[in-house]
Amino acid sequence: MKRIKLSPAYLHERLNYDCVSGAFYWRECASMPANWNARWTGKEAFTCVSEGRYKQGTIDGVKYHAHRIAWAMYHGEWPNGVIDHINGDGTDNRVENLRETTPSDNAKNSKLSNANSSGVVGVTYCSKRSRWQAQLVHQRRYIFLGYFDDINNAISSRKKAEVDYGFHVNHGRIKQ
Repeated sequence: MKRIKLSPAYLHERLNYDCVSGAFYWRECASMPANWNARWTGKEAFTCVSEGRYKQGTIDGVKYHAHRIAWAMYHGEWPNGVIDHINGDGTDNRVENLRETTPSDNAKNSKLSNANSSGVVGVTYCSKRSRWQAQLVHQRRYIFLGYFDDINNAISSRKKAEVDYGFHVNHGRIKQ
């Protein structure tokens, strides 16, 4: 089901958005029943966390992610691309923590996988060669950076490549 993009003006009629804390609060709304206004006005909205990642809630029976609502309310238009949580916390919807980006650039700000054994994204031990391997993915292409006898050389190669290919400084951070 495609989500209806409510107008930012309508969002402002229904919600208050605190761009410093990232929280939303329901506003009294003339189009809502009196009992709804009595129960919900002033209470925090978008408090449900979907699959442990993003805050979400419903407006007029349709689910929305809070970060997309925050973007639309603050900027006066819906985002065209993906909204990235810069610090990696999908529940942190402060405007300073949100940026509009492409899916490719969003992937350049991802957390370290639980399956990673080296402690650095893109650095793995190749048992066939008894050496460390460094690589990265850029624009859906694997870029091989080389084999290294020392893990520190593999890490250095990977970190330099991240800078060269425009990865976000938070890329590869430890999951919280």
